[in-house]
Amino acid sequence: MLHDCSILADPVLIIRVLQNLLSNAIEYTDHGEIRVGAAVSDADHVVRCWVRDTGSGIAEERIGKVSDHLETDREDRDGLGLGLAIVKQVVEAHRGEVTVKK
Repeated sequence: MLHDCSILADPVLIIRVLQNLLSNAIEYTDHGEIRVGAAVSDADHVVRCWVRDTGSGIAEERIGKVSDHLETDREDRDGLGLGLAIVKQVVEAHRGEVTVKK
């Protein structure tokens, strides 16, 4: 069932969050697909948003560190390691949480 939902958030920062998540998904998904979605939980009035991809994935030992400042895939990428750190900071500032699943 589709729900209309509204959130109280800084639109510029939320756009930045989505841009960073999509940018990472695009960068690490040479072939496959990227899915973006959202769902509203009537029980706890929470909006959950996600970006899922079929890309190369994150090494198991790095999952807990991917949102640390300056953490990046140094093997073959030119990133500064700020994208997911910004995502985490913005989401937590809006009283949310970020999870990473393999």
